[in-house]
Amino acid sequence: ARRVKVLQPDSSFFEVLPGRGRKASAGGDKVAPGMEVSYIVRFKPDVTVENYSYDLVVVTERERFSVPVRAQGVSAILDLPDA
Repeated sequence: ARRVKVLQPDSSFFEVLPGRGRKASAGGDKVAPGMEVSYIVRFKPDVTVENYSYDLVVVTERERFSVPVRAQGVSAILDLPDA
């Protein structure tokens, strides 16, 4: 088993939480080959920004890599009645 950790974003628009049924651990999670681990990425948009882009950093005992996250904020909707 190897440790896997997703670093908390330094952006106020994204937050990483442990997946369902798990508790947050400072040292990361141990994951054996063939197992999976999940995280919840919470998106907290701001009305002044339309599109968001961030690279989450994942660190294991052997490597460090990024996972791109792209999100859209609030957008206007125009609803016209049928004539």
